[in-house]
Amino acid sequence: MDKQGKVTKSEKLLLGLTTLFLCVLLVLFLQDRQAAELPGAAAAPERAGAQQIVVPERAPVGINTASEQQLAQLPGLGRTLACRIVEYREDNGPFETLEEIMEVPGIGAGKLSGLREYLVVD
Repeated sequence: MDKQGKVTKSEKLLLGLTTLFLCVLLVLFLQDRQAAELPGAAAAPERAGAQQIVVPERAPVGINTASEQQLAQLPGLGRTLACRIVEYREDNGPFETLEEIMEVPGIGAGKLSGLREYLVVD
């Protein structure tokens, strides 16, 4: 403000830009909130520093024919466990039951229960 208590042009400009910025943030917040509330909406967009795995609906993967890349895309597996599954399969032959996957180092009953909907013995 100047000596007479009036708002200067630069202060008006700064106030206008601040108001515009806050309005844009409000619109973005409301869009994000609305998208999160929609039924069947996809997971929230990735945030900086956080990884999210979005698994689209798809047919189960055949544990005896899936590639390492296909297995690595399944929730909870990743590249390391996918590699171990493929190596186990190559060393011991095809899996005869889904429970046999627990013979792979790093896969226990908990991991298997999370994978049941994504894997089939083919």
